[in-house]
Amino acid sequence: MKRTLTFSLIFWGIVTTTLWAASPTVKLYKVLKDNRKRECTIVPLQKTSDGGYILRIPQKELETMEFLLVTPSMAVGHQGERGWFINNDGLQTCFSLPHKQLPYKIQREEKYLISDDLSDITDGIQYTVGWDDASLCISGYHENNGKTWLAVKEGMKFESRQLIKLKDGEYSLNEAYYLRDIKPYEDLTIIFYPIKGSSYADIALKYREWLLINNRMPATVKEKIKTRPEIAYAAEAPEVRIRMGWKESPSPVLEQTRETEPPMHVAITFDRVCDIIDAMVAKGIKKAELCLVGWNIRGHDGRFPEIFPPDPQLGGFDGLMKVIRKAQDAGYRIDLHNNRTDIYSICEDWRNGYHACKDINGHLKTKAIYGGGRMYDICVKQSYEHFFKRDEPKMAGWGIHGLHFIDVLSIINPHDCFDPNHPINKKEAAWYGNKMLEESQALFGGSQSEGGKDFTAKVLDYAMYATRSTHRPKDKDIFDKFLPMWFIVFNGYVMSNTSNFTVNFPIKPIEDALNVVEYVSRPMFYFYSSFKAKMSQNWMGGELDLRCATDEELDYAVTQIKKGYDIFMEYKDLVKETIRYHEELMPGVRCTTFSNGKKIICNYTESPFTFKGTIVPAQGYKIL
Repeated sequence: MKRTLTFSLIFWGIVTTTLWAASPTVKLYKVLKDNRKRECTIVPLQKTSDGGYILRIPQKELETMEFLLVTPSMAVGHQGERGWFINNDGLQTCFSLPHKQLPYKIQREEKYLISDDLSDITDGIQYTVGWDDASLCISGYHENNGKTWLAVKEGMKFESRQLIKLKDGEYSLNEAYYLRDIKPYEDLTIIFYPIKGSSYADIALKYREWLLINNRMPATVKEKIKTRPEIAYAAEAPEVRIRMGWKESPSPVLEQTRETEPPMHVAITFDRVCDIIDAMVAKGIKKAELCLVGWNIRGHDGRFPEIFPPDPQLGGFDGLMKVIRKAQDAGYRIDLHNNRTDIYSICEDWRNGYHACKDINGHLKTKAIYGGGRMYDICVKQSYEHFFKRDEPKMAGWGIHGLHFIDVLSIINPHDCFDPNHPINKKEAAWYGNKMLEESQALFGGSQSEGGKDFTAKVLDYAMYATRSTHRPKDKDIFDKFLPMWFIVFNGYVMSNTSNFTVNFPIKPIEDALNVVEYVSRPMFYFYSSFKAKMSQNWMGGELDLRCATDEELDYAVTQIKKGYDIFMEYKDLVKETIRYHEELMPGVRCTTFSNGKKIICNYTESPFTFKGTIVPAQGYKIL
């Protein structure tokens, strides 16, 4: 096999200088299903009618492959050069800065995708990211010659991952397609656009333009407000999530029955929610949208998709109705957390796994262990047709009007399913997921979910957190900076809380708290954001959390919510504005410019900064 590859690599070495000089091209590295032969070729990109260049690989050709690595010529650079690239998570790698070539430990899920005899491909990998980890399906490049590019992954995008490599001083941002365990369902396409500007903001603004031209964007927040009072309210109200009950997570019982089901921990009853509402009113919080988490039978992740009745230990149906009336009397909106991507064997609808996703070999798909035990992926078609259409209208009938929360949908790659009774590919699964968000808007007045995946943007009103990558440069040597690509694209169209690190921002480190203002969060507060058995497993709160087991804890929690509420009141009008530009004025000082002409200057440094005669305090901000 290595001999088969040798000629291609020698050929690649010979033609690099000559062909890549005639930019733009891509290198295609294929592993074929026929005896796992390797092919390495260079393909010129075809010009498009809108000024871009396109790579198109027909579906029939994809069917002959089990792996494809795409390396655009503009995505390659060398240490010491002035170029850089940005991955689909908004993380930038600058070639001029020092990076070490480190051994990469292949993650568990990648061992499934990358077999041992693909080690020639993985050699030099510093970091991989799948679309489960990223909100955008794009890349950005700035070449040493000054040319800047946007790459949009379009056809077969749900099968892609990114491999970032540093080998012998050469950087590359590669698009990888794992085709072994799927059936290709469309042509693979990537579109490359030259950018007039030279910054990350120019790349993000070009992507927003592309989404608008191709009818992928929702109405603006301003336009939504005209027809949906729920959006008008949400745009001026922070999100307050209240986790009420949960079973130990991860569960010690993997396949639970009614007899072996672990007990539910009761943190907040419906009566205690009423106390929270009273405390918020007393503090002068005029608007808030409350989302009850774990209100359902056996709490958060208890028996999904089984949710009824409201758990008796929390106060049952009567207790829930009391809370709904209480919130509405206080002028607050209230929503109920739900899940439409997971299924547990304890649920009443299990039917021996009938509704669960099956892989290409007919095995049930499972990923993790939560409160309900071993979690299985539910076929999203089944989830929509059998559970959403059954349960959501009932919930809407309780008089709930707000941003209905469906967990997970907008933060993961859609689940494909090979069950012959309900087969769907990932593109079809995305349609069903979006259908649930769209119908939530019709039933409740609005939609929200966990993340900010761009394929959900047209039907998503609020992202619980738009990214989880603001801290990545600290953890990964290959990255130098997080750049707010998602926010430049979507602010003014989709409301968001910045990241999982900005939950309960008044009690978080200053750099996270400032992110809330810089990226114009509709802030989120969370009672018992930490609920996992090990504190290190809690991705939103950790030890810094809001609790209410005692009146003292309740008063402290609501005081912090009021602090955050007051800060939000200073910039809430900017939630409705698009971002015109974003830039770093100096290291640690960043400026966001909005469509109404206002600017937010965030100073992350320990010294005051003067901007056009205005002093921005150390570790503070100014709205101009």
